[in-house]
Amino acid sequence: MAFTTATATSRLESRPPRRSRLQANIVGLTLVVLLAPVVALIASSAEVIVVAGIAAAIALLLVVLWSAEATFYVLVFSMLLSPEFIVGDLAGTSATAVRGITLRLDDCVIVIIALAWLVRLAVYKEAALFRRTPLNGPIIAYLGFSALVTLFGALMGRLNLMTGSFYVLKYVEYTVIYFLVVNYVRDRDQIRRLLYAALVTAVIIAVIGMSQIPFAARVSAPFEGEHGEPNTLGGYLVLMMALSLAFLGAAKNGAERSRWVLATCLMMVPLAFTYSRTSWLAFCAMLIATIALSRRKAIFFLLISVFLVLMVVSPPEALIERATYTLSAQRGSIEFLGYTIEPSAAARLEAWVIAATSLIQYPLTGAGVTGAGLIDAQYPRVIAESGLIGFALFIWLIIRLAGTGFRLRRVSTTRIETILANGFIAGLIGILVHGIGANTFIIVRIMEPMWLLAGLVGAALLLREEEDSTVGAPAPIDARLSAPQIAS
Repeated sequence: MAFTTATATSRLESRPPRRSRLQANIVGLTLVVLLAPVVALIASSAEVIVVAGIAAAIALLLVVLWSAEATFYVLVFSMLLSPEFIVGDLAGTSATAVRGITLRLDDCVIVIIALAWLVRLAVYKEAALFRRTPLNGPIIAYLGFSALVTLFGALMGRLNLMTGSFYVLKYVEYTVIYFLVVNYVRDRDQIRRLLYAALVTAVIIAVIGMSQIPFAARVSAPFEGEHGEPNTLGGYLVLMMALSLAFLGAAKNGAERSRWVLATCLMMVPLAFTYSRTSWLAFCAMLIATIALSRRKAIFFLLISVFLVLMVVSPPEALIERATYTLSAQRGSIEFLGYTIEPSAAARLEAWVIAATSLIQYPLTGAGVTGAGLIDAQYPRVIAESGLIGFALFIWLIIRLAGTGFRLRRVSTTRIETILANGFIAGLIGILVHGIGANTFIIVRIMEPMWLLAGLVGAALLLREEEDSTVGAPAPIDARLSAPQIAS
């Protein structure tokens, strides 16, 4: 009963008072009056798409003032369903090279939401700018160090300051999602709704991916321009399947189990046809973690048995060929320990050579973000760009991320908390393995949902702490006075 009362109190406290809502309406009306002439002036000389973008930005700003939750749904659905615009590139012609400097619609959405959130805090006075969480320290330390080594690298002529700064701002953008979620979410119903929204988005992405199978050599995420990135889609699907399998492991009845099995299978199909070996390896690691964390392991062993039977009865030749492609002689292959390694796998090995070279030259601080050139693997890239100090800060951040998930799992008393904790831990393990062959912690379409889940974990822990402190606190003076007194 105590938890119910505390939750109800938290909900009431998170709702802006009527006076604040009136202030927000006045602010919104003022913005419309002031900005309408500006939009009209631009519309007279600008292209339609520019005017539409400005109008959409103003509308989103008003939505944030009116309903904070609605803006998070906009953010969740824009994470994978927004187009990208190339504004520059790094040297090279591969998909990873073209990924050098890009802007996406959700980048703009995050900036607008962050600015509008500051206005909302000023109007409603409903939350602090930064709530205290275990991740605040590692986030600020890693971002601050990345910015410093990038500035130093630019001063020493190792990198282009604009390009390096762009990447650092990307890192900041991901963590902004975390702080926005932690500041906003105040009850478990909000956590549940945002988790469902993330999974609905993942299913939509999976269906779009399946529609590409007859027409594309490899499935990739939508709206990625001319050069698709199957590895990116694979990492995203592994993260979302971890959440789906966590729901499956906590399902109460056959109908729920069927729903989550269907959602997982829908995501597995495009994952297979990404032909991303790094993503397949990440999926295996995520699945092992899911089974280890789940109290109901039988359903997972049953599904694995069915999968193995299907593989034996009707082995998918294309997938087997892709898996064995690593040890094949192709143009650009290298010899390693007596084996012939194909170009893609060889590039991952060469990334460690670049990291070792950079570590010898700049052991403590690295060459700065983008200072070591194009390295398409997370861990050698961190070492090459930020040295031993930056790599230590990165490991500290990862340990804290995992620690928050395990802490929530340990203190959870509700089903949704357990699902969130298990899904986040298994997903984090999956993307850590994914980082062996990709810049996973830089890729926007993986990091945005990952930091969303991290924010939900942080919010759930804060909610749990608030409830525990409420339960342990003494009753109000008025309540003690009104209680029946026992005569001495």
